[in-house]
This record gives sequence, C-alpha cells and structure tokens, in this order.
Amino acid sequence: MNLSENDLALISAYLDGELDEKTALRVRDRLNQEPKLRQALAGFKEVSEALSALRPAHPLQQPR
Repeated sequence: MNLSENDLALISAYLDGELDEKTALRVRDRLNQEPKLRQALAGFKEVSEALSALRPAHPLQQPR
C-alpha cells in the first residue's frame, strides 16, 4: 500500500508537533501497525535533521 498525500501531511504535522493529542495518538497507533508509515516518518526525520545541520550556528547579520 502506498501512502496518500494526506498520510504524508499527517506525518509531517506529527513530527512538527502540530497535532492535537487525540490525532497524535491515532498516528502513534498507526505507526505501530504500519511499516510504510514508520519508514515515511524516518525519512522526514532524516530530512529535518539534514536541514537543521545546514543552519548557521550564528545567524548572519544584515549589513547596515
């Protein structure tokens, strides 16, 4: 079974902590039961961590 766009949006929102408690619980239940959903979450985490690594430790200041 392929994941829908809705599933991917749900995983993204879950990872970002944007879901209410009831919805997050349903997602956790699905993660325990669906390997493809777990794989998608792992992929989103990898991308998020890679993007975080690209951020400068000290933001550049704008020239005055």
